[in-house]
Amino acid sequence: LKVLKERRSVRKYKAEQIRDEELNAILEAGTVIGPRSLVQRSLVDGAELGGRATLYGAVVCRGASAGSYCVLNEGSVVGPGAALGDNVVLMERARVAPETQVPSATRLDAGHTARIGTQIPAFGRTEEDGKKSLYFL
Repeated sequence: LKVLKERRSVRKYKAEQIRDEELNAILEAGTVIGPRSLVQRSLVDGAELGGRATLYGAVVCRGASAGSYCVLNEGSVVGPGAALGDNVVLMERARVAPETQVPSATRLDAGHTARIGTQIPAFGRTEEDGKKSLYFL
């Protein structure tokens, strides 16, 4: 797999290379993508995505899962073994730490991190490490 990811074309003997549009997603072995999901410019490494999930430039690590109707925006990262419920939205550069459970209908603001043990009150915000972390939609 490493060779395939680093090489610009499996047709090495040809002058034309694979276009960037054709390289917009890398799906590793063991990855399960639900029906009607959209994956663009993202890396999904042995993870499971529910139906109608949308990924734009996101990274989902091995063993992680995202429920149906999740939206992962540019630069967001879901750590190994993390689990997102249905309808979770990760804004730009949002991160979910390894082994963290994120409840359904949660939105993680741009640049913030969800960690194990974070308390998420309904329709409220939490303070963790001096910055706002999670809130419900």
